Amino acid sequence: MAPEVLDSQFGHSYEVDVWSFGVILYTMLAGKPPFESDAVKKTYKRIGNCDYEWPTKVTLSESAKDVISKILVKLP
Repeated sequence: MAPEVLDSQFGHSYEVDVWSFGVILYTMLAGKPPFESDAVKKTYKRIGNCDYEWPTKVTLSESAKDVISKILVKLP
């Protein structure tokens, strides 16, 4: 779920699809979702703050990190 969806004040558009692509790409390359946590509210907070870390057990290329970090931004 993109930050725009969580913050329903402003509505959302096609940018949430781009966000979803970034989440899917991260998940495919890292093996787990970028904002995953042990509680739903914590996960939503992480999404709202764009708070994710690169995995330490999986090596991602700098190009992959660059693309993902440009997609997973709070204000597209």
